[in-house]
Amino acid sequence: MDLAPPSMIGVGNAPGCNAGADPTPTLRQYNASLLRVVISPLNGGSGDNGQALPCVKAATAAGFRVMISIQWWSVMTQDQTVAYFERQLQTYGPYAYAIGVGNEQDLDAVTPEDYSWVWRAVQPLIAADAPGAVRVAGEISPWGLSWLQQAWRDGLPGAQALAFHPYTTVPSGPDPFSDAVWAHSVGMPMWTTEGLDAPGAWSSQRVIPRPLEDFIGVRVAFAWLQ
Repeated sequence: MDLAPPSMIGVGNAPGCNAGADPTPTLRQYNASLLRVVISPLNGGSGDNGQALPCVKAATAAGFRVMISIQWWSVMTQDQTVAYFERQLQTYGPYAYAIGVGNEQDLDAVTPEDYSWVWRAVQPLIAADAPGAVRVAGEISPWGLSWLQQAWRDGLPGAQALAFHPYTTVPSGPDPFSDAVWAHSVGMPMWTTEGLDAPGAWSSQRVIPRPLEDFIGVRVAFAWLQ
């Protein structure tokens, strides 16, 4: 197992990005090479009608890489979920360095079996619409490791990385290194797509971002901004 620190640093939730704002000043401020954009039907449809496309295009035009994470409602039918992914992939896929399936779906009444079904349904769409993109599974909350382990057993064919949000949680929280050890044990690199501490990183009284030195063994680490 590689015990090096992350080889790439990214930021998510760049100010105004989901409404189309230029993210490049924020990316340069944080010396980041990656931008993460969450496309979601929640909260009025954050970027899911193409609103974030100018932001994504600005980042790629300036030489930055973009990760698109696609979230869905647990109340959506399977057909609705697949159609939602297909629409977002057609919009954002051509610009994506990586595609994440979900965003803390373990907190939204999505079972590991449900997640595995969605993964198997949309993974071929990702391969078709974003053939060069890294296919990232998981994107789990700090409490979701056992959930992801079960989803892995249920089947995540074609996954190329596993993603976690290993914030420190009160009174106790996950250990990014332990998560990385498990990911490595199943032959997957670990990405932490939230949870890195940085000025302006999101936090709460119970959920606290971690310093970079906690991310040994992690391939890619992102800060999620307020």
